[in-house]
Amino acid sequence: MEELRTITVCDNPFMSKVVQNALEENGIACVAIDQTIAGSAGGYGPMPGYEIRVSARNEERATEIVNEILEKRAEEGE
Repeated sequence: MEELRTITVCDNPFMSKVVQNALEENGIACVAIDQTIAGSAGGYGPMPGYEIRVSARNEERATEIVNEILEKRAEEGE
């Protein structure tokens, strides 16, 4: 089994879906892990997010795609 690498952690399910869709449109399979279901509700610290993982061989291209998405969102002021 190929090693999976985390390329980003999204802070909400909408952004997670945006990233997943962009990766899949570029032929990169990914796995989203909902970290919000782990741990206890009402704890201290930041809310966990939605971790996006891809195979190690796709890590570089997937990271480029995520960076493009983040740059575009920053330009749009989101």
